[in-house]
Parts: sequence; structure tokens; C-alpha cells
Amino acid sequence: MSIFGYSERGIFNSIAYYLEQNPGLTGAFLEKLGIHTGKNYTNFTYLVDQAFGSNGSCDLLMTGESDGKTTVFFIDGSVKTEDGSYSIKQHFFRLKNELNKKKAGKEIVSGNIFGRLHLMNELQNNVNLGNDISGNKSIKKSCQLIKGSQEYYFIAVLPQKISNNEFRDYFAALGNVKPAYHEMYKSQNENIFCCYWGDLYQFFTGNNAAPVVNTFDYNEDMLYEEQAAAKTGEAVAEPWYGAQIYLKSKAGRKIYHMTCSRDGSFLIRGPLDRGWAIVEQANRDCEMYQEIFTRYRFAAIAGELNMSFPKFFSDYLAIKRYLSGVK
Repeated sequence: MSIFGYSERGIFNSIAYYLEQNPGLTGAFLEKLGIHTGKNYTNFTYLVDQAFGSNGSCDLLMTGESDGKTTVFFIDGSVKTEDGSYSIKQHFFRLKNELNKKKAGKEIVSGNIFGRLHLMNELQNNVNLGNDISGNKSIKKSCQLIKGSQEYYFIAVLPQKISNNEFRDYFAALGNVKPAYHEMYKSQNENIFCCYWGDLYQFFTGNNAAPVVNTFDYNEDMLYEEQAAAKTGEAVAEPWYGAQIYLKSKAGRKIYHMTCSRDGSFLIRGPLDRGWAIVEQANRDCEMYQEIFTRYRFAAIAGELNMSFPKFFSDYLAIKRYLSGVK
């Protein structure tokens, strides 16, 4: 008999059940997530997909005890969309744009990796202040587990490999729009971590954790930067990652700015009334992207391209028509 769980929550289910049966691996699991406290945690509790009313939900909440004190680990996963794409920058800009509009409702925040971790930070603040989170009895029980804890960690597991510092900086940047995010950045900065799904896959493979590995394999299309990188845990090193193209008018004024991302997508930004804003995004898999990228590739390496605004604008409109399905 085989049992498989779907998507990130199915994986966290398999991890929780496996660690319950193999508690000696729990400390090493936390270290693989990036947490190195030097403490010997015992008496672990696992809550999978626990809801917290208006404070959202957490894919995997763990508590552990050390020297009579409880530490809480909020672990949340993010996976690729149905079209196989993922960009942490896209998560950031989507939330930032919605916060700018002051229209970031619960469904937007709770579906965003930054928003979800922020909700967990607000949750622990509310619980420790004695605020009533929900009338639901199971939620009240879960809140009691974390009440009075001395230490909290916020961990994102991503299908994209980035550094902890880069991930933390996004919270600081969101704080420019909503101060509560900056407060989280200031108070919890060293307790915010991110981990790559491929690294966890390697961890459980190396420990012969077949039930977990099988669940990873079942969901492999959602978890890794490229399938070739799945078994190595290595990020894909694209030669154009981080390259920037500056498009200028004949008078030398910057008109548009393109940044090539690690996942192979590029962002086109335009000078609007209030600073730079994303105008369009294209995925490397589309034919129009391949055509535009080939045209500007050497300019990206050089860092700058001089061309007339009408010429670039015609290309921009072509991209936009392609993405909207108009040939």
C-alpha cells in the first residue's frame, strides 16, 4: 500500500509523521532548515495545517522544549503554480502592490509567503497579549501551545534557492508600505529563515526516509527550480541571472529598465508618476520572450543598450499582445 500527500501540506504531513516515528532526526531537520541554536530540544509537538481564524494558518507548526522553555517554529511552504513557474520577486511585488492600494484582503495575504509568515508573527503577539483569537476550541488549544514561549522562528520552504538575508530584506522593503512588516523585520530578523525544497529532499534521501522521499517525488513538478537540479539540491546558475538592461532615448534619458531573474523571467519597469513600477512580466518559456531575449542578450551582458523609445515600445507592445493571447 502507498500513501501520497498532495502539494506542500502533503509533504509536511509526511515529514511530521516520519519525525514522530524517528525523533532522533528532528534536531538535524531543524538544522537543515537553517536553525542552529545549539539547544537540545525535546518533547516536540507537531500541528499540520493548523488554522488560526483571522490570523491565517500554518503548514507545519512545531514546538520544542529546552531547559524548561518552549520554542515555536512556524514553517510554511510555497510551491510552483500550475504553469510550472515561481518567482519570489513576484510574490513580493504582488503583495507590495496590493498593500500600496490598501486592498490586500485576507485571501491575498494568506496566499502569499510573506503575508503568511507575517500573520504568524501577529498571531504570537496577539496570543501573548491575551487577545482572543477564535471561539473554536481546537484553535484555543493550539494557541495555548505557543502562549508564553520565549523564542519564535519563521521559516519559508521555497522552490527557489535564495539566501536568508535576501529573504529577510523583502520584509524590510514591505515595511516601507506597511510598518508592521518592518516591525517584524526589526524584532525577528535573525529568526526569519528560508530553505530550498531540494535541500530537504537531499536530507530525507540521505536518511533513507522512504515515505517522505516518495511524497517529494510525487510532487516533484512543484518543488524545484529545474528538474535537473532536483536530485542535487543546487540552484540553477543561469548566465544572465541578475543582468540588467537599460533602454535609453536618443537624448540619454532612461526610458525602460529590464532585470533578468534567476528563474529566467524578466521584469520590465517603466517610469510612472511615482517611481518605477512593474509594467509587464514574461516567462522564459514563451516564444516571444525567447525572441526578445536573444535580441537583447548581448546588451544584458554589457549592461546597457542605446535605442530609440519607439523601437523598444513596439517590442513591448508585441510582448503584451503575446501574453494576452493576441497574435
